[in-house]
Amino acid sequence: MSDRTGKKPKERPQAPTGWGKTAIVIAFGISGAAALIYEVAWTRELSLVFSSTVYAVSMMLAAFMSGLALGGYLGGRRADGDHDHLRDFAVVELGIGVFGFASLLLIRALPFVQFELFRSLNPPPAAFFGLQLVMSFLVMLGPTALMGATFPLVSKLSVDSLGGVGRTIGNLYSANNFGAIIGSLAGGFALIPFIGVSGTVVTAACINVAVAILLLVANKRRPSALVMSTLIILFLLIDVSIVVKQPPMTLSFGIMNRYKSYDEYRRAAASKKVLWSTENEYSRTVVYEDAASKQRSLINGSLIEGADSLGDRVTTNLLSLLPAAYGKADSVLVVGLGTSLTSQAALSLPVKHVTTVEINPAMRTAMRYFGGSAVERDPRWKLVTTDARHYLQMDPGSFDLITSEPSWPLSCAVSPLFTREFFALAKSRLTDDGVFCQWIPWYLIKDQDLTMMHRTFESEFPGSKVWIFSVDGSSNGDVFFIGSRNGRYVADEVIRDSVQSQLSARGMGVGELIPFPYPRVLASNDTKGGPMNTDDRPLLEFRAPWSLATMMREMKPQ
Repeated sequence: MSDRTGKKPKERPQAPTGWGKTAIVIAFGISGAAALIYEVAWTRELSLVFSSTVYAVSMMLAAFMSGLALGGYLGGRRADGDHDHLRDFAVVELGIGVFGFASLLLIRALPFVQFELFRSLNPPPAAFFGLQLVMSFLVMLGPTALMGATFPLVSKLSVDSLGGVGRTIGNLYSANNFGAIIGSLAGGFALIPFIGVSGTVVTAACINVAVAILLLVANKRRPSALVMSTLIILFLLIDVSIVVKQPPMTLSFGIMNRYKSYDEYRRAAASKKVLWSTENEYSRTVVYEDAASKQRSLINGSLIEGADSLGDRVTTNLLSLLPAAYGKADSVLVVGLGTSLTSQAALSLPVKHVTTVEINPAMRTAMRYFGGSAVERDPRWKLVTTDARHYLQMDPGSFDLITSEPSWPLSCAVSPLFTREFFALAKSRLTDDGVFCQWIPWYLIKDQDLTMMHRTFESEFPGSKVWIFSVDGSSNGDVFFIGSRNGRYVADEVIRDSVQSQLSARGMGVGELIPFPYPRVLASNDTKGGPMNTDDRPLLEFRAPWSLATMMREMKPQ
């Protein structure tokens, strides 16, 4: 039959039945797995650019969920129209795959974009983190909107009658969430450790493309010119994404204040020789060496965690030598392995055993590029690969000395190692005369934040000592809080002379170890009142990135 214009009416697509509906549910579940693989991989890769601050993590999640909401709205409007919804589902899956490959290229351009925006606009912290939100949307909005559109399209394909809508939608939702569970586990614990973040994104994109092709085959309709063009673009993106690679030293939020221009960063990155790198469920870990100075540095995620420079060697040695000067140290616990220099310094003392707790197993290999295998050969040393708080809660032993130098408090994952509850937990594991040492990066936080941290430390270790090592007479740097369980402390002059002589004997006789020289910052009235950094209110987690963004803005170009 023909209509009044003489044209044959458009053939209405037949609704799937039987196995066809089962196949749609399976495809929807597989699509859910791909979606969570993307989320895990994007969060990891964007964290290398933005640093894994609480703001960055929140904004990445906001961008992901906003895309799903937008896609749900637009997909619902499409589902109510007279269309071939099975073909729509296939095209959406294909589009997700294309955007997945494109996201790799966008993420690799973000360090340059972030750096230039900050240098040109010099925004206050709120505006800067807002720009990070916009950049997250740039990467995620397109693919997540398509992900959100799949649910209304699949619902339209699957629902036969109002009487069965509840069970049908429930089955779809269950399949998609089950796929999401599989995808999140596979992405974090299997794909990233074995094939890296880029390989993980490519895998998710290939899953979407495979689902799209299967749906097109099941639809028994010839692919449109749009679909064919999309496939061509897809293969081009695959080629480009393989060729273009992220440099091992990412220009992240945490380190971009070191460079005056992007060209300076590129020259610095080009001068680094990668000695070793790996990627696991915890982070990307890289050891590189500067071609000119031969200085080696350790990058964990987006941050430089340690180096064999003189300044870093002094700091890491002080973390053992300084607290050990307050009493005997037969048993030592070091929180954080890093370059292993703190553990080496502890083993150089007359100790019976040293335990180092480190959550990232890759650090055991990384440390060998700084101290060789000297630590591993010492029978007094033991490495425990677990979370520090978990270890302190579960292990029944006690220690004469506990020293803690975790990663920078910029990272929300490290925040629990700077709270009052952690200090109390460490105190509970000390012997009666035991000493606890906590590292604080004063150069990263403001004076009021240092005061807050001292107030927090004092709540568990009254009368604690605060030391700073100054190499060039600068007013800020690495600060060391020393707390004694019995409340008794050796005179400052004795400690200073003892530690300075040990540093000199190790070829580190530079600078000066002094008690904290700015009592106004840690005034007694401020110490006794005001907020503290706790598990329930982790203020440092929010203040540290804000303070760094503020200090970067206030820095004047040389």
